[in-house]
Amino acid sequence: KSVHSWMPDFSDQTDGNSIGVAFKATNTYGYIDITVNDENIYLLLSGKQRNPKDRYSHRVSNKVVIYNWNGDKEDEIILDNEVNAIEVSSDNQYLITYINAEPPLFFQYTLQ
Repeated sequence: KSVHSWMPDFSDQTDGNSIGVAFKATNTYGYIDITVNDENIYLLLSGKQRNPKDRYSHRVSNKVVIYNWNGDKEDEIILDNEVNAIEVSSDNQYLITYINAEPPLFFQYTLQ
């Protein structure tokens, strides 16, 4: 089973010597990180368009989408902060998040 949220928005950059594409400014970015355990798949969803004033804003998010291994959406979590990366514990008890800052910031959320 495959799950698709939306198709990327890009323009053809093919010329006589190469084949290529470039994302348009209107492109909405999808999942930016993934972590799994035996029970679920956790995906950090950007859902944002690139901001020309902040070239990294689409690479952080506070929305985690949870799927089971059959590809069915189980839940969504809205975190307190926008984060760069996520990791789930093997016992499915905790979600650990990472924020790229100086010093790096880590937060732990208890999963139900």
